[in-house]
Amino acid sequence: MVLVLGGGWFLALGLKAPRVWAIWSEGAVGGRLVLVLLFRALLGPVARRMAGEHRALAAQERETLSVKDRLDAVNAARQTLMQSATGAVIIARVVFTATGLIYTARTFHATEQGQITDRYTKAIEQLGSDKLDVRLGGIYALERLVRDSARDNHTVYDVLAAFLREHVKRY
Repeated sequence: MVLVLGGGWFLALGLKAPRVWAIWSEGAVGGRLVLVLLFRALLGPVARRMAGEHRALAAQERETLSVKDRLDAVNAARQTLMQSATGAVIIARVVFTATGLIYTARTFHATEQGQITDRYTKAIEQLGSDKLDVRLGGIYALERLVRDSARDNHTVYDVLAAFLREHVKRY
């Protein structure tokens, strides 16, 4: 709303509005116009057609129906249309929310996998150190990685076995 008003003031003063404001305000005004027209169509001609008026009523037809009966039929049709529109909006919001949750879950999984990869890389670097304390830290980091990522267990075991083959003194 602020962007629409801000874009309107820029245009009213003859200033060049930022491009983002112009695009957004044109889209917002156009979207609102479409919603208003759709709303009017649903509550006007569409409701009358649902109530049984397929054309303008002739004088004889108007005499057979009381004004109250016609209004009740049109209002019942309007109520049905509004309930349908509300249901469609609720369904759209549920779909939108579900899509957002799926995207969030995928992002979380990708981030988690990236963190596991970083931890694995740092642990391998620690194994290559000359200091005993750093190597022990690498071994413990790999142990923790085995608990956190079942997918990487076999790889970690292979790395630890290779490390032991190379660094254990033979008696």
